Amino acid sequence: MKSFWIFRIIFVASALAFAPVSFPAHAQTAGHNMTVNIPFGFEMGNKHFEPGHYTVRTPARGVVEIQGHSTTALTLTIEGQSIKPTKTAKLVFDRYGDHYFLRQLWFNAEETSYAECPESKSEKQAKRSELASISKTPSNVELAMLRIP
Repeated sequence: MKSFWIFRIIFVASALAFAPVSFPAHAQTAGHNMTVNIPFGFEMGNKHFEPGHYTVRTPARGVVEIQGHSTTALTLTIEGQSIKPTKTAKLVFDRYGDHYFLRQLWFNAEETSYAECPESKSEKQAKRSELASISKTPSNVELAMLRIP
């Protein structure tokens, strides 16, 4: 009887340990291939991108690649969830003054999951200086993406 309880405890503990990795992550699945025209310079991680046309890909789960004419970068993302589904595939940027930082990537319309980029050191710095000035508040900018056939 004692071995039954030990087996049961080990089974429950291992089920709880592997439960978070067994849920599907729609926003982070590989295979998305989109284009977007970004009319302002922005940052993703420690890379700066000039205004222009970009291709956004997900070569692997939890990885986003942005490729422009002269700059390419990869970043790891985490899955985010929203209560409200998006109406279109889009990129969401956080704006602090005249600095833009890529925050979210929504790859599918009518879904509530998205890929989220972690905050970089320069974004944290921009956020602190923006919040220090009381006259301005941080804002978001959204740009629609087009699916490549």
